[in-house]
Amino acid sequence: GEDLGPDLEPLLQINLSATQAQGQRVSLYLGGNEVEIPSETRLYFATKAANPNLRGGLWNGTTVVNYCVTQEGLESQLLESILSAREPDLHDHHSKLRTHISQREIELSRLEMRILELVVSSDMSLLENAKLLDVVEQAVTAAAETAKVVEQATARVAELEQLRAVLSPLAQRGALLFFLLQDMSRLEPMCAYSLGYFKETFLESLE
Repeated sequence: GEDLGPDLEPLLQINLSATQAQGQRVSLYLGGNEVEIPSETRLYFATKAANPNLRGGLWNGTTVVNYCVTQEGLESQLLESILSAREPDLHDHHSKLRTHISQREIELSRLEMRILELVVSSDMSLLENAKLLDVVEQAVTAAAETAKVVEQATARVAELEQLRAVLSPLAQRGALLFFLLQDMSRLEPMCAYSLGYFKETFLESLE
C-alpha cells in the first residue's frame, strides 16, 4: 500500500534520539496498548508498488530505497550469466584476475603510506634507514607483480569484450522480455514471474 494508517504515521514525526536525550519517554498506542519505543528503533516498510505514490508527509519522514531492477541493470546481469554459462573458465579466470589486481593495488597503497610514514619520522639518512629500504623493496616487487597481472588481464579483457559484443543482443532481448512480462502481469497476474525464476528459465532456453 501507499498509506501507513493513523497508528504508525505519528512515528515519522518523532526524533527518537533527540527526544530521549532530553529524558523524555516515547511511547505509542498500538491496538489499544501503550508501547514504549527504544531510541535505537529502526522502522522499515515494504511495498510491492514499483513506484509508490506517497503523500508529501510520508516522503519527508522516510528514506525511500528502490530495489527494483532497471532494464539496463538486468541486461548487465543476464550478460554476465550468459558469459558464465557459455565460457565458465574464461569468465572465472577474469573474475579472479580482477580480484587479484584489486588486492595488489590495496597492498601497494598500504606500502606507499608506510613509506611516507617512515620518511617523515626518519631521524637518519634515508639511505641508511634499513626499515625504509626494506619497505621500498617490497613496494617495487609488488608494483612489478601488479603490472604483470594487469598485462595478463588485458589480453583476457580483449577476448571477453569480443564475447560480450556477440552475446549482448541476447541479454538485451532477455531484459526486454522480462519487462514485457512485468507489464502483462498488471493485466493478468498469472504472467507474474520472479526475477530468479525468469533468469533460470532464460538461461535454460539458451542451452
